[in-house]
Amino acid sequence: MQLDKIFFIHIPKAAGTSFRKTVQDQIGREKVLWLGENNVSMDKFRADTPENLAHTVVGGHIPYGLASQTYKDGYQYFATLREPVSRAISLHNFICSRPGHALYEELSEISIKRAIEVSTRFRSQINNLQCNYLSENRQRTSKAALRSIKKNNIKVNTMEFGHLLMPEASSLLGLPKAPEMEKRNTASKGSYAKPEYLDRELLEMIIDLNKEDLVLYYYIKGIYENALEPSYDNLKNIRLNES
Repeated sequence: MQLDKIFFIHIPKAAGTSFRKTVQDQIGREKVLWLGENNVSMDKFRADTPENLAHTVVGGHIPYGLASQTYKDGYQYFATLREPVSRAISLHNFICSRPGHALYEELSEISIKRAIEVSTRFRSQINNLQCNYLSENRQRTSKAALRSIKKNNIKVNTMEFGHLLMPEASSLLGLPKAPEMEKRNTASKGSYAKPEYLDRELLEMIIDLNKEDLVLYYYIKGIYENALEPSYDNLKNIRLNES
């Protein structure tokens, strides 16, 4: 089957906004459907309608297991992984700097450590979420995520190998030249140097919540690091221990 459309699984704080805006600049906003943008609700996004399926690029904060129920034939799935501790800190910092965010009122006046302790919604967002987003049945295990990546040919890179994304996407979309992807939706580097983010107990809490995400992230990162020429073809080297 020819794959001529893109679905980007936007793991929160892992390059999705940068990808969306770069693609919109290249092919036009009208050809891009993104969950949450322009008041696109989850119900509308998941509707199997000709209008939705006519878009060339689709994406948003939605797991593969849900997205693939609607967006099936002709879609090449992409995703970017981020080091889990960095992602958790970035997400907390992002929420606390955005008064319009759904968790702003709940988290803006408390530390990230306290947020992990008392906020079920925030904790869910940093509890092996990357495995959850990539597995077929929303499981939070690296084994399920790797099985899904291999079975469904999901083109996954880590932030360190973000340069793989736009050339591959541009080729699929028939663009004459792959544009550089600008960093968007980012906070200043100084904001990550807050003393609370450097607390050893906090780091242990985040690591404990992300043991499976850490396995997934370092496994995929290692595949590219050990390749003579890093490319999405390297993902064929994923080895699954089914025992």
